Amino acid sequence: MQDARHIATLIRKHLRQELPETGRAELDAWLEGDPGRRAYLDALTEGDGLLDDLALYDRLWGEGTGEARLARIERYIRAGGQFEAPPANAQVTKKVRWRARVARALPYAAAIILVASVVGWWAVSHQPSAVDIAATEILPGTNRATLTLADGRTIDLSEEQEGIIIQDGITYLDGSRVMENEELRMEHERPTLHSITTPKGGTYQIALPDGSKVWLNAASTLKYPSRFSGETREVILEGEAFFDIVELQGIPKAFGTPASNVKSSAGGVKSSVGARVSRVPFNVQTANQVVDVLGTQFNISAYSDDPETKTTLVEGKVRVVGQAEAHNHTPNESGVTLSPGQQSTTRGSSITVTTVDTEYYTSWKDGYFSLKGTIPEVLRQVARWYDVEVVFEGGMGRYTEVLDVQIPRDVMLADVLAALELADPAFAYGLTAIANKNDHKKPERRLTVSR
Repeated sequence: MQDARHIATLIRKHLRQELPETGRAELDAWLEGDPGRRAYLDALTEGDGLLDDLALYDRLWGEGTGEARLARIERYIRAGGQFEAPPANAQVTKKVRWRARVARALPYAAAIILVASVVGWWAVSHQPSAVDIAATEILPGTNRATLTLADGRTIDLSEEQEGIIIQDGITYLDGSRVMENEELRMEHERPTLHSITTPKGGTYQIALPDGSKVWLNAASTLKYPSRFSGETREVILEGEAFFDIVELQGIPKAFGTPASNVKSSAGGVKSSVGARVSRVPFNVQTANQVVDVLGTQFNISAYSDDPETKTTLVEGKVRVVGQAEAHNHTPNESGVTLSPGQQSTTRGSSITVTTVDTEYYTSWKDGYFSLKGTIPEVLRQVARWYDVEVVFEGGMGRYTEVLDVQIPRDVMLADVLAALELADPAFAYGLTAIANKNDHKKPERRLTVSR
């Protein structure tokens, strides 16, 4: 807003014909930046608009103090914004006295009026203009992700590929190189934390150094070590991901590559030198919980804008522990244990368990929306995949009806919205493109929902 006040000062000096050449050049440059600015200045200087404002300011505030001033303002309000007509013989004298007072007050009163005027114009003119767009113009998400190495280097991963494999080097699923081994040699001297991030409208797969696979949904980040070492494998998730974790064996408290990953016929595991080895657990950390797993398939949804973290188990067994408990107990001493077909919901320090149809929570990995929930819950998923911002007219509390819609994720947004309209005839929407202050080349796409 400092810019608006500075422009107001330039305009005031311009009106009083006191603007120096440097200020004149600055004001001209500002006027040429937008045709609306020239029209605004013309409106200020045409007729007696500014003088009328000053006259009102002077008559209400310029004479008397305290109770007399308040009484005058009250009479003006009660009279519907009109002053009592003064005697005819007082008009000329009053006008002359007022003109003289305005001349003295102009540097101050005009500054107040101009700042308010320019600030108001500035706010209106800087409101992002909205342009209606068709839902058929919004395409579904694609394979998009950014890889960030521990030293801060970033790599925009190919949209033509579906995922990467982390080994001595980094390759795409088809074997083509993302980074050569030499580039990662320094990274592998000690375990360092890398991350892979999908934007809104993006998804990607990653095969971790131990062979476990992760599918990242839109607007998600997975942090992982360049190599697993020690007796625990650990990653950090923000957003949503499906995990397919391999069972891994190793000598307890040993670092580096496990001695063996082949299960013996007796059910136990032995290293190449005959020592007894144990399973290496896999932990997934999110903001609200820790999931301790061995060999299993499960989905975690832990978006920062969602107060609930949901863990859905497809195969195997996992233990879900709240972050506070995880710091004070071993995984086996607290939390809840899930069996296949169960889902835990972590909200604050509370964890509840329900039985669910896991397909509703994992079908995104296979290219389908299984949208079950209220309109706000359903559209939260849609917004991430189609990269739109959702606004609910009348607040989200109005949208309580539960929908149940299945539809492929590779269709245009218009198809998804049409399916929602069929499920809820009262559902209505509008789409607009609005200037994005953070990225002028990419307008914000806003979906306004009503019913």
